[in-house]
Amino acid sequence: MIRAIFIVMFMVVAFLGNPTLSYARSALDQYCDKKFKETNVCREELCQTRCYGGLDYPGCDIECYGKDCAAIVVNQCPSPTCQIVKGCDGRKRCLPDDYAEGDTCGVLGYVGDKLECCEGLVKKCGIPLFDGSCDEAPERSIYAAPMCLPCGNGKCDVLENRCNCPEDCGLFKD
Repeated sequence: MIRAIFIVMFMVVAFLGNPTLSYARSALDQYCDKKFKETNVCREELCQTRCYGGLDYPGCDIECYGKDCAAIVVNQCPSPTCQIVKGCDGRKRCLPDDYAEGDTCGVLGYVGDKLECCEGLVKKCGIPLFDGSCDEAPERSIYAAPMCLPCGNGKCDVLENRCNCPEDCGLFKD
């Protein structure tokens, strides 16, 4: 039984850790992979290396893939994978670009400056920290820029928390 659980867990980790199997590779992942195969250099400002498939072990085959947008400095922010947005603290940030051609308003969770939030949603900032305080402009996070939320509807909805929507998710809310 334990062996069967281990095998299933290994298969899930291998599947999820392998970007070619688990999701369509982003343009940045494709760029990093192509340049790495051509030059055997992984551009540190946009890309990072890991063992192929995400399972680290000595002597593994190395792959080069795109960094998370939030880990890329603004002046290197690649489009269309990432976008430069004004963060909660007023500073520019490199964050994932979730804008889709034809969108007329920002849906739940939309982060960006291209659209205003759809009706019933407002742009809010903040995330709770482990010590109980709030960080209004966390570094290297999607919460570093205002996000469209249904804040103010009386329910603590998905993506809302006591920091970005205290009126719905306050600690002592009735």
